[in-house]
Order: sequence, then C-alpha cells, then structure tokens
Amino acid sequence: DRPSPIMGKFYEDLSVRVAAVLKGVNPRPLRGVIMFFVDWFSMVGCVILGNWMYFNDVRNPILLFLVPYMLKMFDSRMGSQAHALGHLHIFKPTSKITRILEMFMLAMGDKTTLVYELPTEWGNCRQLINQTRSESQYEFYGRRGPYEHQLIHHVKGADMDHDECKGLMSHKNILRLNDHDDYKFFHKFQKHGIYQFLVFTMSENYGLAAHFVLRLRDMGDTFQLGKYDNFFCLFIGLFFAVGVIIAGVLLPFRNLWSLLVIHLMQLFVPPLWFVFYAQHDWGSHVDEATADSDWGRHNAETSMSFWGADARNSWHPLFLGMGGANGATLSYHLEHTLFPGINYLLLPKIAPTVEQVCKEHNVKYNKLESFDELKKHFRDNLKSNSRPPLKTE
Repeated sequence: DRPSPIMGKFYEDLSVRVAAVLKGVNPRPLRGVIMFFVDWFSMVGCVILGNWMYFNDVRNPILLFLVPYMLKMFDSRMGSQAHALGHLHIFKPTSKITRILEMFMLAMGDKTTLVYELPTEWGNCRQLINQTRSESQYEFYGRRGPYEHQLIHHVKGADMDHDECKGLMSHKNILRLNDHDDYKFFHKFQKHGIYQFLVFTMSENYGLAAHFVLRLRDMGDTFQLGKYDNFFCLFIGLFFAVGVIIAGVLLPFRNLWSLLVIHLMQLFVPPLWFVFYAQHDWGSHVDEATADSDWGRHNAETSMSFWGADARNSWHPLFLGMGGANGATLSYHLEHTLFPGINYLLLPKIAPTVEQVCKEHNVKYNKLESFDELKKHFRDNLKSNSRPPLKTE
C-alpha cells in the first residue's frame, strides 16, 4: 500500500492558525440551513411555474425570459448545495435529516447528489484510495460510485490530469486547458471569444437536459448496488427532470426574443461554467509522488482563491445571500481544498490567514479579486493552449 501523504510544515502551521481564527465560531452557521431551503423551494417553484406557463400557453416575453433564467440559476445553486450537504457543512453527520434531504434531492433530480454521498453511507472510500490510475481514478466518468469527490479531488487534487472538475471545465476536451491534454484541430479556435461564448452558452442553457440522461445512468448504478431507496427516488427524479427540461429548455422557445436575451445574459452575468474556472490553476500539473511529499504546499499552489466577498463580486447570483461564498466553493476554493470540512460560509473568514501563512512559507497564493482578473486568467490559459504542441524527435 502507498504511504499516506506528508502534509508538510506549511500545512501544520496553517492548521493551527486557522483553528485559532475559528475558535468559538459555530461550525454550521444557521445561514447555511436557511439558504439551503431557500434555494430548494425556489427551484421547485420555478419548475412548477414554468410547467404551468408551458401548458397554459403563456406568451409574456418577460416571464418567458425570467422563469427559465431563474430556474437555471437555482439549478446551479442546488448543485452547490449538494456539494455542501455531502461535505457535511449544513447538518451533522449523525443527523437523520441529512439523509432525508439527500433522498429528496435525488427525487427532485439534482444531478450531483450522488457524487457527494455521505461518509456515513454504504461505501468506504478508504478501501479504494490506493487504486492506481490505470484502474480508473476518474470521478464521474470512472463510474466508481459515491465518495469519488472526497477520495480523488480532495486527496489527489494536485494532479490536474485526473481531476473530474477539470473534465467538466474542459467540457471533455472541447477546451484544452494544459499541455498534457490531447490537441485537436478545433482547439486553435478556443482563443477567440465567439468560440468561448458558444461553448459556455450551450453548456449553461442546455445542460439542464442532462438531468434526464444522468437519472437513467444513476438508476442503473444504484440498482446494481442494491440501493433500492435511491433507485425509487431516482425514478421519481425522472419525472422531475422532464419538468426541468420543459420549464428551462422548451419554454423559452415560445418567444425568440426571450431566448436571445437568455443567451446574451452570459455576456453580462458570468455563467456557472465560467465561475467554475476560478477553482484551480488548470494549467498546472504535479505528479502524485511529488504532491505527496508536501501535500499542503502543492495543493495550495495548484488551487485558486476567488474572493467572492469583495463588493465587485458578491452581487453575482451564485453568491447572493452567502456573503460572497458559495456551496460548491466556486469562491475561496484554495481554502476549501486545504480544509474541506470547514463550512463554506466560513471560508472568507479564514482566507486572510491562509494568504498570510502562504506568504510566510513562500507558498504561492493564487488570488483573484475580480471577475476582470478571472476573465484574464481564463483567456490567457485558453490562448496559450490553443497552439499545437511542439513536435519532438
């Protein structure tokens, strides 16, 4: 068996300093519980209202824009809440309500709930932690079942080549993010804004259709593993997924102007997939042996921290009501990478300390303070990887 990673002096010192900052602080703020249910009921409400509009032939252009757009945003926020629920940020691991909420989220068709299966559930990630890459170390697409996020992303996250978030961010290599990725002829276009706009717009606006496909896949996985309660919820989720597609995808086609505005909104309000880019330095790569020799340093240097609490950023719908934080840790992801058990709402509180300790230990702290900085980081990366690799003899 491979030995456990060496956390390193930087991480040991940082852990002490962060513990001092959070001493006496409620580890699960009430705001997290409130925002979970606000997002939950808001999404369900958008689905119900959207389907009512569809079957009653509502043609109001403002509503045909507003309801589908809000549904997409709350769908993104519910994916974030699934992440927070799986990391036990909202309720205690011994709380029965956590398992109940997971079941309800499956029933409402949340496409990410199974990824963040609770550590009190039926699998044990530690039995798989030493599995080699050749035996499939990918998260979703490796089909390893639950715990993949905790097992791979938070233990072996410095190796970007095998990070599922990178797979999502690249849209399965439609975008080339580093020089380790295979180069395809269409990557030469990714430096152009129109190419980037089309990729993100299609993902943001029609990714809702993935609800139905993922429900079918997850039903097969859970049925094989004998998780019949999950199977039942996923079966119900199929019907909810149809409602999501009707309200979020089909409804806007009632008015082409409304549909156009929904697409153009990506230019003014950065979509989920773009903000997702703020999590890591996707162009970096550290092999596992090197990362395991000083885990804290290498995982910090391959991560990014987007300071969502800054007034320039906190207006974004993904951060509203959360003080610039986000349940999926799209902001302050560097802090989340190092301390995945700390509630996402507390990450802005520890970020200055993390930045200071990084400076003291000469650890690179990748900080983004505005959407303009994020856009530059994004475009520079795509431009540098749009060129074909140099041929070697």
